[in-house]
Amino acid sequence: MQANIAQYYETNYPGQVQVVGVDEYNGTAVDLRGFKTQTGATYPLLLNGAIATGGNFATLYGTFDNYVVVSKQGIVRYHAALIWPHGNRYHLNEIKGCVDSLVTQVVGVDPGLAPA
Repeated sequence: MQANIAQYYETNYPGQVQVVGVDEYNGTAVDLRGFKTQTGATYPLLLNGAIATGGNFATLYGTFDNYVVVSKQGIVRYHAALIWPHGNRYHLNEIKGCVDSLVTQVVGVDPGLAPA
């Protein structure tokens, strides 16, 4: 699921979106590698996301299948746990709609059409 989002934005908006998976169980590096191997994750995975240092992701945003969109300014723009119950939080159209509102669309303009 998250790999689809990561691949979509890297293809369509290179360098503008960072998808991150957060370990809320404070597992080991071996656990994290096992998760990456099992799921095929191609995006960065953060170890120890539920410790106080730097902010506890689980405390701030909730646990389990949670999806959060944070702007470059650090403002939470989408938080699935506030809208949807556990087990039903992955709504790709909502996530993409929020992220799409934050990225810059590159528009090509024919230089021959520029006003003189």
